[in-house]
Amino acid sequence: MRIKKGTLNPLNVLGIRYLERAPKYFFKISVNLNCDDRTVKRWIYNNLNGRFNVSKDLIVVDNNHMIETSKIGFEDQREATLFMLKCPYLEDRRK
Repeated sequence: MRIKKGTLNPLNVLGIRYLERAPKYFFKISVNLNCDDRTVKRWIYNNLNGRFNVSKDLIVVDNNHMIETSKIGFEDQREATLFMLKCPYLEDRRK
């Protein structure tokens, strides 16, 4: 548990900030990461405030080709936007 800006996050104190499964109402995004899931979870804990989930997902690209991506769900859609704009661990797709 980390104190940020002099306050405690109640979700961290109660141990309910990270969820093993994302509920249906979570805003979910699929991203390619250039690191492991633990690094991304740590970044979210340190930079965002709401509940979230990180899991693996398979996406069909062609008829016989699938790729593994990370699916990240946020309870607050604004935090998903901040994540997409600020997280340094997202793979750059402009290459």
